[in-house]
Amino acid sequence: MNQEKALRERINSVEQTRKITNAMYAIANTKLRWATRELSYTRPYFDALRDQMMPVFQARYTKRESRWFLEPGGGLPSGGDPGLLIITADRGLAGAYNMNVLREALRCLEAEPHSRIFVVGQFGRGYCLNRGLPMEPLFFPAEKPSVERARDICTQLLDRFENGKLNSLRMVYTDMRSRRDVKVRSPLLLPLERGEGREAQTADEEFEFEPSFDAVLDDIIRGYLIGYIYSALISSWCAEQDARVEAMETA
Repeated sequence: MNQEKALRERINSVEQTRKITNAMYAIANTKLRWATRELSYTRPYFDALRDQMMPVFQARYTKRESRWFLEPGGGLPSGGDPGLLIITADRGLAGAYNMNVLREALRCLEAEPHSRIFVVGQFGRGYCLNRGLPMEPLFFPAEKPSVERARDICTQLLDRFENGKLNSLRMVYTDMRSRRDVKVRSPLLLPLERGEGREAQTADEEFEFEPSFDAVLDDIIRGYLIGYIYSALISSWCAEQDARVEAMETA
């Protein structure tokens, strides 16, 4: 009798778990379709902006000083600390998605241990708190990324960069090109690299800027970074939902 009761309780438990995982699968699948659509709209524009505009700016500044570009020889500006923006999820149950990002973040922290940490996603925030990693007080949710949130993140980080509190900014996020091409990346957002050689000479001869090159650069850098961060938020959220769909299928 006791064995029969235990068996029925086990069957009911499995059925309840199945209902929960099926519901989570359906929700994640819906979010994945939305995120994939948004990513398909967003990525081409900002990829084109980066490919077409950045070489021009890099070329014009090859032999000039600017806070936006690496020092001659590739060195970082003096003063300030490195900044590290980490994009995770708000929740777990997404396979290895969060831990892959955090492992890459820890690798970056080993290379630059004095980095100021900025976190997107409650999972990453909890991870840093549990391990005593010093985070900045700013926190941003990962759910339903928007241009407004990317603009807020960019404004907060650029203010610190322009005030000399940060001398560089690196971002760790999940780049999803397709469901079979998902990689964690950690690009250096600021300072930018400089152009060299023939490209620099050609750009100097073909482009003029009004009211001035510095004014145009200050404006376009902000728009460029907002776009880059928004694309990374969308790509990461898309990868999160894909990982959650796979995790729920397995469950």
